[in-house]
Amino acid sequence: MSDSGSGGAPRREGVRHTVATLLARTDAMLREGRAPGATVWPTGFGRLDGVLGGGVRSGELALIAGSQGQGKTTFGLQMLRQVATIGRPAVFFSFEHESHTLLERLLAMEGAYAADADPQGLSPADVGRVRAVFEQVDAPGASLASTMGVLPRGAAALAAVEAYAQRLHLHESSPTTYREWVVVSVE
Repeated sequence: MSDSGSGGAPRREGVRHTVATLLARTDAMLREGRAPGATVWPTGFGRLDGVLGGGVRSGELALIAGSQGQGKTTFGLQMLRQVATIGRPAVFFSFEHESHTLLERLLAMEGAYAADADPQGLSPADVGRVRAVFEQVDAPGASLASTMGVLPRGAAALAAVEAYAQRLHLHESSPTTYREWVVVSVE
């Protein structure tokens, strides 16, 4: 969820600003009709957004912590999915999961959203059933669309993910990711 951050300019490490300079820049931006504050990114969770004052703010670090299996990865994917569905790019850096594992969770999540929107209340395929589609090797020639189509809410889930697929990036990270990402971004 990258953005220019507070003051309309990217954060630059090691650069000092006097408060007088920041006041002048803020005044100029307000006079130009631009917002000098952080961009707020809704998480997609109304109650959490209420507690956070609208969502996660650009230029601030948000740390999600908890024990294994508590839903940190799914929660992070849900927040970035929200960003991608409103038309903004997002990157999920994963030091633990392969990209296909994350895609399975996204598809199951979208199936659940589709089920929630259905007045008939039919249950979607859970992540285990989506995972089985990805692990199936005995059906040569079957497409992802046809295979997902046999799962409850599978076609709707795939269509939803495809709608934001170009904006959501899944990065299989390592301890050198930060250095690699900065070099690639600068060039």
